[in-house]
Amino acid sequence: MSSNPTHERGTPSFAGVVLSLFFVSGALGLIYEVVWLRMLILIFGSTHFAVSTVLTAFMGGLALGAFVLGRKIDTRWDPVTVYGILEIGIGIYALTVPYLFKLLIPLSQVLWTQFSPSFYVFSLLRFLFVGAALLLPCAFMGGTLPVLSRFISRRGDEIGLSVGMLYGVNTFGAVVGAAVTGFALVPGLGVQRTIYLAAALNVILGAAALSVARRGASASRPQGSPTSSESRTPLPASLKLILFIFACSGFIAMVYEISWTRVLALVIGSSVYAFTVMLTTFLIGLAVGASLMSRVADRLGAKWGEEGIAAIMAGTGITAFGTLLLFHRLPYAFSVAFHRIHGGAGASREQILLFALEFAMAAAVMLPPTILLGGMFPLVVRICGEALPLVGRTVGTAYTANTVGTIFGSALAGFAILPLAGIQGSILLAILANLLLAAVLLASKQRAMRRQGSRGSIRLVAAGLSLAAGVALWLLCPSWNALLMNSGVYQYAADMSASDLTSEGFYDYTQGDFELLFYREGVTAAVMVAGEKHTKDIWLSVNGKIDASSFGDLQTQLLSGHLPLLFADRHDDVVVIGYASGITVGAVTQHDIKSLTAVEIEPAILEASEKFKEYNHDPLSNPRVRVVTGDGRNFLLVTPDRYDVIISEPSNPWMTVASNLFTREFFELGRQRLRPGGVFAQWLQLYGMQPSDLRALARTFASVFPNVLVFNTIPDADIVLLGSEEPLVFETGKLTARMSDLDVALDLGRVRVFSVPDLLTYFIMGTRELREFAGEGDLNTDDNALIEFHAPRSLHFETRQENRGAIQAHAADPLDLYVDRPSAPELIALRYQDMAEAYLRRGMNDTAAKSIERALSLHDSEEGRILQARIREAAEKKAHRPS
Repeated sequence: MSSNPTHERGTPSFAGVVLSLFFVSGALGLIYEVVWLRMLILIFGSTHFAVSTVLTAFMGGLALGAFVLGRKIDTRWDPVTVYGILEIGIGIYALTVPYLFKLLIPLSQVLWTQFSPSFYVFSLLRFLFVGAALLLPCAFMGGTLPVLSRFISRRGDEIGLSVGMLYGVNTFGAVVGAAVTGFALVPGLGVQRTIYLAAALNVILGAAALSVARRGASASRPQGSPTSSESRTPLPASLKLILFIFACSGFIAMVYEISWTRVLALVIGSSVYAFTVMLTTFLIGLAVGASLMSRVADRLGAKWGEEGIAAIMAGTGITAFGTLLLFHRLPYAFSVAFHRIHGGAGASREQILLFALEFAMAAAVMLPPTILLGGMFPLVVRICGEALPLVGRTVGTAYTANTVGTIFGSALAGFAILPLAGIQGSILLAILANLLLAAVLLASKQRAMRRQGSRGSIRLVAAGLSLAAGVALWLLCPSWNALLMNSGVYQYAADMSASDLTSEGFYDYTQGDFELLFYREGVTAAVMVAGEKHTKDIWLSVNGKIDASSFGDLQTQLLSGHLPLLFADRHDDVVVIGYASGITVGAVTQHDIKSLTAVEIEPAILEASEKFKEYNHDPLSNPRVRVVTGDGRNFLLVTPDRYDVIISEPSNPWMTVASNLFTREFFELGRQRLRPGGVFAQWLQLYGMQPSDLRALARTFASVFPNVLVFNTIPDADIVLLGSEEPLVFETGKLTARMSDLDVALDLGRVRVFSVPDLLTYFIMGTRELREFAGEGDLNTDDNALIEFHAPRSLHFETRQENRGAIQAHAADPLDLYVDRPSAPELIALRYQDMAEAYLRRGMNDTAAKSIERALSLHDSEEGRILQARIREAAEKKAHRPS
């Protein structure tokens, strides 16, 4: 091949500095990708199509920058100077991005109003707007690799070493950027200040590069310019095939990454830390692979380049098959390791060990194949360098090909391939694609050698073996055990006893008496419905976490639907965010409503809810119910409509994305969409959450809604908050009238609520008491993501009793909120007596005793004393009952 123009002496002295700069550049690039994606999800939603749109726009900019600047940098431009200008440009533009994103909000609202019936038109326009906002900085980022490759690669026969080393250093920087952003920057500084810091570092980085260029201008500036023939060298057919395979490897890498992420989410969970671990591990594999291959790429590529790529593709497929064999071992391995960690160290040390465990799980699955995938780039660059004598064009062409494949992979893997083929099927298809492409490349090389007069069939034999391996792996693929993989060990491992950790005990805990009723690996999550074989109790889980059931969660599901409709001034139009089993939606339909909009992000959940028809009144067949498949927050952001009641019951606030439905900004959005007198209902958990986090969420809710009622639906598990701009009070006539409707009365009877006092036994706090409980402190906002980053650290700690005690300490007297509270002592006593009877029916003997004491202090009656004796008797029986 033609040698690249050499640099004058002294260039090597700047190479280390430039590599250091590019390491930081890689870290900053990942910081931007993570925080920009977080910000855009808040605008466009967290559906897979919305996320794919954002990533496609981001990576499209990278590809464009690499393609254009890869060709331009082969002129007389000084690479280090251009690199410095690009970094400064990225930093300056990054400061404007948050403001550009704010402009996207009204644009998104207009798009929804005009094009909401046309999903694809709406998505295309959304892509164009995001692309316009991010095109310039992403193009600058994409251009930095070919630009610095022009500087760092001084000899054509060492392009694999120099460019591979450069790419590896940049990817290691990306590893640091991903880890630091997820573990330190966003939780420590917040999104906005993280952007400011990254932008400042970009400008400093660019200034440092310009300083390096000035000090070593003659050393860093390439001598001469490309000839016309060099700049217009056509791509030979063999190189086109290599680039096509490299693009396919980018596509396949995305299939692997998305599929592995979905598998690992079933084992280590869906917290922001779990996803940070997964992303970091994937990048580590690519960085290690590029660094290792860069050392041999030039020697290998000169003679055995195509064979090397075929070996990498086949090796990736074979090692990825090994991950399939690991999957069913991961839940048990996680549970055993978790029990060795949990409770044996301080909270901080335990958290570090749990992060290490998550990393070990991710590494076992991801590292072997990704190391091989990372080795592709330096080898492809070395092969391209044989036909394309210009370094910038060589690197830009290779990088663009791979990025284009990555774009299609990120768009199609989660949106089409995985829902159609399933997690295991998607990985198997990627494995077969690896082996098939290896066979095609070897067969093509064999034909080329025959045309040149060379003989030998070793490559043809290898191609045949590659295809045979694909068939064998297809036949040997293990079956997928949905009950085991969706056992939610990341959530429930702490509930297991020592006897569960034997192989037999673990089988009984995860699969023993359970029956699989429904399973679908949907666009965003794995959805399962299972039940006890000998009872009618069934439950719905999402990525292994139980989100609804026919028995254990019934009180929360029903009351989340009934409570806000009983207290709202009107209940004509209702929104429910989070469909789950459909029991809450069905509860709402029992009222005299005009319309109900149910917003659910995962279509598979709607299918799964069919198994709950016996419990949910079959709302999907109700003509008043409209289902919107999408992100609940995005729906409230773009819809121009207003509602009487909004019910938000997403999954847990420690889960990434779901956490966006517990911030101040989301509550403000909900308040804006309420009509006067409307009510916003929010579910909160009491388990696996420190009291400080519960107080922060209560404080955040109370900062938006001036009037609040709090109901403790399941004593040790759930509370429901009702918020409104108007006062929320207990009006006996209104509540009685609404509860007297036959359908409503029958539905409430399922949780033994037959009267207003029965309903009020669930009441625990009003506005004043909630503010006292919440106290002063930080709010949970989009910017600081306080709960998203803090709550996962408490997931495995027992906090139910502590949280229940904390809210009970601020419990309010229900009679204080009666708008029609009588003035006569004997009538007030009668109200207390009614409440005491209701508490007794629910087994709340201590509260019943306090209520009857108040009644007797106001008016001593024989009926009251008889009730007091009954309460004491019930308390004594409960105290002597075997546990």
